[in-house]
Amino acid sequence: HLVGSVGSMTVALYAFASMINTVIAGRRVGLAIAVICSLMYAGLLVSEGLGLLPFAPTGPSWIHGTPTVTELVGSGALAIAMILSGTASVGALVAHDEQRALALVEANRKLEELSQRDPLTGLHNRRHLMSRLEEELLWRRRGRPLAAVMIDLDHFKRVNDEDGHAR
Repeated sequence: HLVGSVGSMTVALYAFASMINTVIAGRRVGLAIAVICSLMYAGLLVSEGLGLLPFAPTGPSWIHGTPTVTELVGSGALAIAMILSGTASVGALVAHDEQRALALVEANRKLEELSQRDPLTGLHNRRHLMSRLEEELLWRRRGRPLAAVMIDLDHFKRVNDEDGHAR
């Protein structure tokens, strides 16, 4: 206000604050801050337009006179549109990024599951066995009892040869 609301960089600070808070706190908070900042800026312009506040009392010497109502409305509308649209755009990007991050987590979970199962039988494979064994040995070191059983099927090759691997 002190250097002239229409020509100052204050409105850019409003936009920057709204967009940064959108990235940090999320879409709703960012948009709420953008609306508050827009209302504050509009209030400042209205106060200057009605003469309640002097326009640019400590502004640079090249500022001469109070802006017209058209200039106040035009710059206010442009600034408010910049604040709201910029914040909405950043909010959309943040939401899209969050969705992609969730999809990536789900894809990684599926890959982990696939890496621990035999594609033919669907049974857990050696990788799963070794991972579970490591976990159980950690528990064993903490005093938990552990038992292991190993099963060997005699002549299993003959079943594969006669009936096929799918059987």
